[in-house]
Amino acid sequence: MKPDRDLEPRLPIPRSIKPRHEHGQNFLTRGSVLAREVEYAGVTAEDHVLEIGPGIGHLTELLAAKAWHVTAIELDEQFRPILDDLRRRHDNLDVLWGDAVKLAFPAFTKVVANLPYSVSLPLIFKLLEHEFTAGVLVIQERLARRLAAKPGQPGYSRISVLAQQTATLQVMEVVKARDFHPPPEVDSAMLRLRRHRPRYTVTDREFFRRFLDTVFLRRALPLRQALPDVPARLLAGAGDKPVEATAPEDLAKLANALHAAGIAIAEVPDEVKRKAQKLVAPPRR
Repeated sequence: MKPDRDLEPRLPIPRSIKPRHEHGQNFLTRGSVLAREVEYAGVTAEDHVLEIGPGIGHLTELLAAKAWHVTAIELDEQFRPILDDLRRRHDNLDVLWGDAVKLAFPAFTKVVANLPYSVSLPLIFKLLEHEFTAGVLVIQERLARRLAAKPGQPGYSRISVLAQQTATLQVMEVVKARDFHPPPEVDSAMLRLRRHRPRYTVTDREFFRRFLDTVFLRRALPLRQALPDVPARLLAGAGDKPVEATAPEDLAKLANALHAAGIAIAEVPDEVKRKAQKLVAPPRR
């Protein structure tokens, strides 16, 4: 019989700690969930693990017990006494204070973190700019499923294409809102990343980004119809697959050809992109 997670004792939160909404602080308090997070990442005594947002330190302590070294990045000074105490007990732990979106990351082999919802996406793409082997991130379930979606699956989008250039992504399990304190409004998921060599190359990343923004606004159309302002002769080989079923490497190949031909693609306004994302978000499970 599968154990009832709701009967599992909660990990403690010090009374002095006040979760701050502006920092997206929701503390994961199920010990078994945190242990599986470390297990999915395959942390060993040879790893230098990066953690972003250690907070009250429950995940940090598990990582420090397994890894060769842990570097944790924390913005909120209210956690300093907790993390200073952890450092005294674990000489393989370093804490960097500041905004992880802005700070330079040290070299690391794996990343394990429960990311603040508000900055999950920029942090993930910043992580993917670095060389590492694997990682596990707890983020919003819908975002995790969009990042991991394959061509033709619900949620496959421009961010799926960009993230999968250098990583294989897999949703390992859903983490229910009730497993956090305070509980967020939506469920989360554990997203495993396995870093690999780039699946495709792009001539100009900014051009490719604008290209993806544009074609995914017309995701149900074939590629040759999703770019109405591009001369038909340049799209003759694009095929009849809809954008939402086209592999990342094929999208990159077409974008590179259009860039080489001197085609200009305009910026898509943020509000238009947000509206499109809401329409294609994968269903909750």
